[in-house]
Amino acid sequence: MKTTKIIRIFLIILILIILAVKAFKTLKLRSEAKPERNLPDKKYLVFEMTNVADLEPAIKKLVKILDPNNNRSKRMFGFGVNCIPLLSRSISNLQNKINNGFDLAEKYDVPVFFHIDPMYGFGSIPQPLKEKAPEIEYWKHPKMCEWVNFPTNGQSHGKVPRSWINWGSWLVTASANPCFESPHFKKFVTAQLKNGIAKVITKRLKKLRKEKKEYLFIGLNIGWETHLINNRKCLTEKQSIVCMYDTNMVMQKWETAQSGYAALHYKGWNEKKLIAEAKKQNISKEKLFYDFCGQIVHDYLELLAKSAYEAGLPTDKIYTHIVAVQSVETNTVNTDFPPIWAAVNDYSIPGFTLCNESGATYDIKELKKLIKNADPKKDKFAAIETYLSHHKTEKRFTDYMNEVFQEDNPIMVIYGALQNDNHGINPKPANETKAIINWLRPPAKRYEMTGKQ
Repeated sequence: MKTTKIIRIFLIILILIILAVKAFKTLKLRSEAKPERNLPDKKYLVFEMTNVADLEPAIKKLVKILDPNNNRSKRMFGFGVNCIPLLSRSISNLQNKINNGFDLAEKYDVPVFFHIDPMYGFGSIPQPLKEKAPEIEYWKHPKMCEWVNFPTNGQSHGKVPRSWINWGSWLVTASANPCFESPHFKKFVTAQLKNGIAKVITKRLKKLRKEKKEYLFIGLNIGWETHLINNRKCLTEKQSIVCMYDTNMVMQKWETAQSGYAALHYKGWNEKKLIAEAKKQNISKEKLFYDFCGQIVHDYLELLAKSAYEAGLPTDKIYTHIVAVQSVETNTVNTDFPPIWAAVNDYSIPGFTLCNESGATYDIKELKKLIKNADPKKDKFAAIETYLSHHKTEKRFTDYMNEVFQEDNPIMVIYGALQNDNHGINPKPANETKAIINWLRPPAKRYEMTGKQ
């Protein structure tokens, strides 16, 4: 009896030791994922390679135009790996893209920023080769896709529209958008993100820390103007809507509709319940639908941010991404413009497209207020999508940079700044380039930063 008691005590102690070791390893892993406290906070100007097929010559040209970075400076420029096809490529293919980005960053000492596609399904048209395809092709499974109506009469799913978006011209990015609330899709996308993206970044970041080169990793954008697509406005357009790269693709009348019904279906809603709930809250059904869609976008971005964090990324290296139009159109019920709070969660820095010269309008004071309303602890946000081409003078672009870099905002990401031109790739236009150079190396500080007069 006494021997049995001793054995039990021994086993309990052994179990406690094992649990303590596991806890220590977990704490060690998470501490390694936090930013180095002795490093100065840096601000990055990121050139996202939206129009560049071959990254390496673009990076070389960027360094030639802007001069090499000074890694001791608090201001640096970097390059962004754009449109990483999270939903349409295998885990090994995604891993290769991340490693290639880091390899180029180390080779040219230019920090790298990664941007995944979490909603448009780029790369699924045409059908990806078998060796490049993901384990699950969500667009082939209607219950993993978005719908434009609730199922009726015993149907298992609603109608699945193609992914039509208008970025100046209409294009079809995939045969379907994913449903952010589908249990099968959420399991698939988090596995893709963790194993194809985040774990690779964590491994490379650990190596960079040992080499005192952590500055080479800027961050990860886990959104892309994330929203539930609303193509109802197309009903007012008289002409046919065709895809810019394939005029045989014509938008069907039933596709000119509101998506989001699949996500609401998985949340337990149907048409009858929506109408009853809107009446109960004394609001329109459209406002209720908008609020629900805002919560769905929030929860999806939070799911992705949390997955990246759990895989080892620091929260200050993870960014969400929506438009900030609600800071101007405060009473909007257009799901293309989610509420600002949808971008705010505990695992990331909220990011927004900020461009008053395009459809992505914003009010900086209202934006900051709405972020604080969502989380009083949030003191940073990111200009995660901006443009050069709308600013006609050096001063205007300088003022724009000062606005988006105010407070401790860490990054400004510029789209469309680089172009292919007989393999010569140049920022455009000249006034903005001058402003960028002066921002990177203010005239009064150039001697201090470079050691040159």
